[in-house]
Amino acid sequence: MDIRYWALGLMLAFGSAVYADDDRGWYAGAGLGQYSVDVDGANFDESDNAMRFFGGWKMNEHWSFEGGYTLFSDVSSSSSFTDPVFGTITTDVDVDVTSLDLYVRPTWPLNDHWELYGIAGVSRIEADVKVSATGLGSFSDSSSDTELMYGFGGTYKFGDRWSVRGYKKSC
Repeated sequence: MDIRYWALGLMLAFGSAVYADDDRGWYAGAGLGQYSVDVDGANFDESDNAMRFFGGWKMNEHWSFEGGYTLFSDVSSSSSFTDPVFGTITTDVDVDVTSLDLYVRPTWPLNDHWELYGIAGVSRIEADVKVSATGLGSFSDSSSDTELMYGFGGTYKFGDRWSVRGYKKSC
């Protein structure tokens, strides 16, 4: 299963609050974003909204360690096909995904307000998949996987204590 997550700056302007001292200290925040899920071999590629909560320790202006929990909205898809034996079969696929992340965040300040950053770490992904087909029954499966995670983003700081970020990450 391939999961791509990106948070849009405009959405984060309404959903993200980050607190940290400029040079170092603890910080926390929340955000909204978009994600897409591609289930291998199932002709399933859907996207929806996600909610993210994160916190971390800023060692200095260039290095932070961060963790986060992302709750992805349930995504589903339906399709129909005709089988010569069973007739028309409708299949429904529902996917429920969450992730827990730990990563390092190197930062490059551009000026007093703007900074660019990268993220690299691991993500523990929990997925519940349910497939049902009319006349054939249903199948459910849960899986957990730990994958490498990477991404990049930018931050705009409103003074010393508040900022808004936009980023893209993949795992």
